[in-house]
Amino acid sequence: DSSRISLTVAARTKAGSLPRCVSKTNQDIFLVEKNFDKSKYLFAVADGHGQNGHLVSQFIKLNLKSNWFANLDSIENAWKLYNHLEYKIDSALREGIINMSENLDETHIDCGLSGSTLVTVTIIGNNISCANVGDSRAVMGSLINGIFVSKALTVDQKPDLQTEKDRILKKGGKVHPYIDDRGHSNGPSRVWLQTDDIPGLAMSRSIGDKVARRVGVIPDPGSFIK
Repeated sequence: DSSRISLTVAARTKAGSLPRCVSKTNQDIFLVEKNFDKSKYLFAVADGHGQNGHLVSQFIKLNLKSNWFANLDSIENAWKLYNHLEYKIDSALREGIINMSENLDETHIDCGLSGSTLVTVTIIGNNISCANVGDSRAVMGSLINGIFVSKALTVDQKPDLQTEKDRILKKGGKVHPYIDDRGHSNGPSRVWLQTDDIPGLAMSRSIGDKVARRVGVIPDPGSFIK
């Protein structure tokens, strides 16, 4: 019963670190829209990366809701006519995320080698869905026999997932870890151009990252978890 939902929201975030870097800009943002339109809730986290990642994540915070609602409003009548509420909610959010990515391309923000993840949880009435772009993760905690048990609601979109890797290779990219001067592999699998050692992106989907988009990195959240 959505009328009985009680929310307590807390957030904690910390800037990352780089070798020989005294301080690093915190590129994380979170967005919470509680009880708008009586029974609708939106939660989102974006984790920027690259030199301008903080600008990309801030752009997401300022534009996600308006892009989603623009599509939500346009199909309001369809909700009343057809019994496909969950599909319409997810379709509107997916289209909103893709539109937001296209709008980002029109700004002054240099997204060549910068971008952000995005993970969302929406509650509309009794319908809950979760979507992600990249490798930020939504987790649900359930109280079972007096003990909280966690369950991942999203799958990290990494380059070594077979379906993701196939798309990147088909677009002419490469997928392998960073290779050091001695030829040793280091760290997770990353996305690279065929002829240049860039961008080295450790995810297969993101908002921004124009260089990586040339070889199959996309802003599409894909499937939604219920």
